[in-house]
Amino acid sequence: MRIAVLILGLLLGLLMFFQALIGYVVGSATSSDDLAGAGALGLLVALMWLLACALVIAFPLVSAIILGLAMPIAWGSAALGYTDMWIWSGASFVLAVMAFFGWRGKVKDRREAEAERMRQAKRDAMLEHVMRQQMSSNPVQARPE
Repeated sequence: MRIAVLILGLLLGLLMFFQALIGYVVGSATSSDDLAGAGALGLLVALMWLLACALVIAFPLVSAIILGLAMPIAWGSAALGYTDMWIWSGASFVLAVMAFFGWRGKVKDRREAEAERMRQAKRDAMLEHVMRQQMSSNPVQARPE
């Protein structure tokens, strides 16, 4: 799940970055403050996505939080008149949910690995105990001649 967030986030984030950059440039060139402001917010969301993608493998919960924070920013950008940001707000939500489930999967894997280590340690201790019992009940010692 975390790898899917990484790949989708980078690909869609790149597309969003160029779209927001075009909106910002066009808004600045036409003196449309709303469009330029929405484009600037779109660039901020794209940078937040980039940060979230950079952290998703090692820290998926932090990535989910960043993507969750990007969602209302994109929503606010859409309210300024840059309606394409509704799509990016929804995509932020989907990626945040995917990153959250990636975090849950990572925690579950870590818990299962720890349980397996504990089972292995118990098996090793039991095997060592059985071997010591066998050695003490049937001592075979090699005598040098």
